[in-house]
Amino acid sequence: MEFFKKLRAHRQVKPIYGAGVLPKQRPASLFRYRNAENLQFLRPILLDHSVYAAPIGKGDVFNDPCECFYDIDLSWDEASARAGIRYMKSLPPGIRPQVRKGIEAVGEIKPHELEFFERFWKENDENAILAIMRAGHNTFSPNMRNALEESQRILDQATVGICSLSALGQSPYMSWSYAGNHRGVCLEFSTGYLPFSNAGPVIYSENPPTVKLMGNPFQSQINRMMTKGRAWEHEEEWRVFSHPDTGLSIPFPPPALKSLTFCPFFLNQDDGEQKKKTILDWLRERKVQHPLGVYEFEINRKRYEFSRKPITL
Repeated sequence: MEFFKKLRAHRQVKPIYGAGVLPKQRPASLFRYRNAENLQFLRPILLDHSVYAAPIGKGDVFNDPCECFYDIDLSWDEASARAGIRYMKSLPPGIRPQVRKGIEAVGEIKPHELEFFERFWKENDENAILAIMRAGHNTFSPNMRNALEESQRILDQATVGICSLSALGQSPYMSWSYAGNHRGVCLEFSTGYLPFSNAGPVIYSENPPTVKLMGNPFQSQINRMMTKGRAWEHEEEWRVFSHPDTGLSIPFPPPALKSLTFCPFFLNQDDGEQKKKTILDWLRERKVQHPLGVYEFEINRKRYEFSRKPITL
């Protein structure tokens, strides 16, 4: 019951983005590779039944420096503009100073453009805001367009967290890249349970998406959050989203965690034996009510992927 209360809190803020994916198109399992440098990052997954969603644009959280970039389309129609206005007005007032700071940081913003931004926030009447938009949006300078893109990125940072998973469950590349050079673990989640049943596939493209500034706010956010460069398509990434105003930890029901697999060089790290013992102790503690498979990867000399060998707790 507590799980569903927490999940409802997340869903009340925004829809979960992968809901449009047909179940038959979604893998039965999705995988999250994690290093084992600090076991306190694994403990919430194994014992508290929650996964962490990283806010975008915070330092070097993402290995792709082009993450969540996009081009902006200033065209709009009245219906989508009204939806966008309501979304902007629903955001916490504390976000507004961050947005203004980001706009000003771009530099050389013309006074009438900054006034447009100020009046948009202060005016409460939708018709009045539409009149401001009709009068000003076609005269935006390139700097102002850059500033609007930056402001949207700041909003994304304040309202979205991303939990990345992969459709690849026995991948040497993913183990090397995301599990501490094969010294971590691979966690398997069933897409038969929320929130993984609503995971959405990343779209890989040559160019960042073009999104409407005043289009459907949720669809625009999906396009920004779900597009990456083709250089990353070998990762077969799927994403689940969280929202900082309800917490960056996404709860899941215990049966959703299907297995944990130790990567092949797990023991080739400082305190590897002790870390493995700690994890196995956690799994034994968990197993009483929520059994899961425990494995270790073995190098497969017949295929360019790992094999899984069962471990008995």
